[in-house]
Amino acid sequence: MALSKLPVKTVQALMLADELTGLFQRLPKMNAENICKSTGIKKSQAERIEHAIMDYEKKGREDENKLSEYGFRPVCINSDEYPAQLKTIADAPLALYVKGMLPQPNDACISVVGSRKADSYGLEAAFRISKEIATEGVWIVSGMARGIDGAAHSGALSAKGRTAAVWGCGPDTVYPPEHGTMADKIASYGCIITEYPIGTPPAKANFPRRNRIIAAMSIGTIVVQADERSGSLSTANQALEFGREVMAVPGSIFSSLSKGPHSLLMDGAHPVSSGTDALSYLGLKEPSKESELKKKKHIEGMARQIYDIYEMCDGLKPASAIADELSYPAEKIMSALSILESKGLIKRCPGGIFIKT
Repeated sequence: MALSKLPVKTVQALMLADELTGLFQRLPKMNAENICKSTGIKKSQAERIEHAIMDYEKKGREDENKLSEYGFRPVCINSDEYPAQLKTIADAPLALYVKGMLPQPNDACISVVGSRKADSYGLEAAFRISKEIATEGVWIVSGMARGIDGAAHSGALSAKGRTAAVWGCGPDTVYPPEHGTMADKIASYGCIITEYPIGTPPAKANFPRRNRIIAAMSIGTIVVQADERSGSLSTANQALEFGREVMAVPGSIFSSLSKGPHSLLMDGAHPVSSGTDALSYLGLKEPSKESELKKKKHIEGMARQIYDIYEMCDGLKPASAIADELSYPAEKIMSALSILESKGLIKRCPGGIFIKT
């Protein structure tokens, strides 16, 4: 209700009356005379309230008609349809504009985010990881931006999985415009969500607020590529604030796009190199007992030097750095890394760095 234009004392009187009589629930059905009787306020004030209600209801009908033209509908925070995870944060939007089907209360969501200027490695990583996750029935949440976001949605769609795109603009604006076909597919296999009303442009200030929805809807956030000033890092930080898990994909030590993920890894984010890594870490997929026993057997049977090298494979150091830290000959390091890789205990990533599987 548009009560912000009313005098403070009038609103206070309404709130007091509401405590006593449940007035707010009955206001839309009351005229000025009944409002006067229920609250004791002046007739002029009651008439202003009546007009405010009428204006609010008229605007609401107009907005809903406009929304339906774009295929969207409003979903209020008190609705059972409203995403359960999102409800838990302090500044959850009071209403969302939604196109498509929202995740159900028992559906798990993982967000995959990253740079708009991703390279081929980042795009392929986001696509494959998202595809693997979506294949297991888990939703992929992202922002439908260029680069990593688009690759994440595409990966989920390629598996005919569920995906949700959170926009930083109104329902009447597809941004970026070249993702129009993708937007239609996302709405068919999942949903598009925005808290911004019709007519809101994709302004820069909207995206940090958009990011909190991406983080809040998900039980974990994966950052694929991001430079030091990327908005994806704000999504990761908000995920941490909300008590969600943060994961990162290691990249080349020579690329500025690896600085964001590597910073997160050094701060304790979990390294992932596949969708299975993320699902296992979040407890959504159990690793097979056979593979775990085999892995344990390999580790227990390692020579001390090989075990030391295995422990150094954190996705942040190339072979040369491992050799410098351990003071082992370079040929010994390379031989050990080859053995570990052949046994499936580590994976080689771009830039000559290694990560445990």
